Order: sequence, then C-alpha cells, then structure tokens
Amino acid sequence: MKRSFCREYEEIDVPGVIERKKIGIMGMGPGAGATFVAVSLAAEAARICGKAVAFAELVTYYSGKPLTYEMLGMDKRFKMRSFDSFYSELNRGRYIRKLRNMDQMVNWALAVPSDMQNGIVLSAADESRLVNNIYGDIIICDLGGRFNEKRIHEMDIVICVVDPLPSRLIANHDMYACLRREEKNGADILWVINKMNSGINLHCLRDYLKIRDTVILPLVPPEYIYTAEYNCRIPIDQREVRHELEGVFDQIITYTT
Repeated sequence: MKRSFCREYEEIDVPGVIERKKIGIMGMGPGAGATFVAVSLAAEAARICGKAVAFAELVTYYSGKPLTYEMLGMDKRFKMRSFDSFYSELNRGRYIRKLRNMDQMVNWALAVPSDMQNGIVLSAADESRLVNNIYGDIIICDLGGRFNEKRIHEMDIVICVVDPLPSRLIANHDMYACLRREEKNGADILWVINKMNSGINLHCLRDYLKIRDTVILPLVPPEYIYTAEYNCRIPIDQREVRHELEGVFDQIITYTT
C-alpha cells in the first residue's frame, strides 16, 4: 500500500541499560485501546525519560487482527535498513540481546508479516526471554486484550486500559474480576479509562468499577487516528492527537517510571 512517511525525529544514541523496568499494557477485552496506549507510551517515554526504551509485543494474533508493524508503517521506516524479527530469532533459540530495531529512540520487537505466514508463536518461555533480554531500561509490553496470568506476573507494573462502553464492560466482567484479584494479591495496576466522552454516565461507571484512582484518556476523533496511520505516524505524534491528550501521558509516565 502506498503510504507517505516523513522522518520527523533525528535518531540519536540512548544511554546503556542500567535498570530494567517492565510495564505491561493490556486492554480489558479486545478493542479497548491497549496498543494505542502502548505505542504512544513508548514514544513519549523515549522522548521524556532519557532512558533506553524497548517495545515488546506479547500479543496472541488471530486472523483479521492488524499487525502493529503495519499500523506503524515499519516497512517505510526501515526502507533503507533491515528490521530484525525477534520472534524468529527466539523461535530458533538464538540470543537477542544485540538485536536493535531502533526508531524514534525505541527498540521495536514486533511480529512481522513473515512470522505470521510461518505460524511463529512465542511460547511462555520465549516471551520471558524477550522481556528480560531485550535492550532497554524501560520495557513497554503490549499484552493485548486477553487475560494471561503468566504475562501479568512477569511485569513490574500493569496498565489496564478500559473501554467504558457498558456492553464491553459486561462482556469482560470475568477479566475485570481476575485483575481485581491480582490487585488484591499485590499486583501494581494502573487503571486507564479510555475513550472518555460526554455520553458516559460517570456515576454508573464508578459504581461498577469501584476504582478510586484512574487516569482518563478522552475519546480521540477517529479521523486523527486515520491520518496518523496513513502517514505512518505513532498516534501521539499526530499534532491533533497530541493536543487531545496533552498532559495525560505525563501522568502515566510519572506513575510508571
């Protein structure tokens, strides 16, 4: 597909790894916006924190689910350089510590089209190897929209992204109950209410979730997301999206890092 990409950042070296912190972002069900939050958080953390940031994709793909690799236009970003497949290397039992897919100061470990074509799926052991050996101080892990206890236990902090649409809340009540149980057992969970808009009954939402402290992300007009993807941009780098979310990711970064 012919899409446009204009590099807006100069690639610079980042400091060596000092201390690893694993931040998992999961959606309370598919479509809640976990990947949107994860890729935006990775870009903002690299821009603000001055530390080595990595993005590890730990998502169970299925037919029809878009690849983050294609969403971000990585084929355009890496047109003049190779994009290494962490999935393939892990599947072959190889070391990954030296692998670098650096773009916007983030080391991207994404499933690539050939991984999907070859049916490569990471085992739980491979996922653990990925998040514990990838180059980076801050490891942003996209955990997808399905509850996976082993993935959660691997993280230092979990960000749960919630779509407040009542039908989605009801459909994912079991996941919500599991996460609340993990929280009671000591898991550090930051709850993010995504797609906040004037149609939401806040009293009803708060009564259902029974969560006092949350971060609120407003509903971003879909045309801004479409514009970002057609231009191979991370959503937060789209001017209109940044305006809508001004200051919100600063809150998330302050809490998680």
